[in-house]
Parts: sequence; C-alpha cells; structure tokens
Amino acid sequence: MANQPDILLFIMDAAQAAALEPGSPSLTPNFDRLRERGLAFTRAYAPSPTCSPSRASLMT
Repeated sequence: MANQPDILLFIMDAAQAAALEPGSPSLTPNFDRLRERGLAFTRAYAPSPTCSPSRASLMT
C-alpha cells in the first residue's frame, strides 16, 4: 500500500483566517509550526453563507 499523507482539517467557528496568517499579532505557535511544515488550502467556496450548513456539507 502506498504511503498516504496525513490530513488535518481545522474548522473554527469564531476565528478569522487573518488571525493565523504570518505576521499576525496573534500568538499561535502551534498553528505556525503546522503551517511551516505543511500545505495551506487558501481558496475555498462555501455552499452556504452560514456556518452550520457549510460544515455539514464537508461530511457529505
């Protein structure tokens, strides 16, 4: 069996993406470390403008 990459999906309800970007005044050392060692999914489209239906669509 081929090695498959590990995937971490963070779904945050009350955080803006700008809070996790490099140079942000927020202190997020663990997120910074994950970002430096991984890939960022920087473009996404939501099926609904509200949180709950958008999160549910990820599971279908």
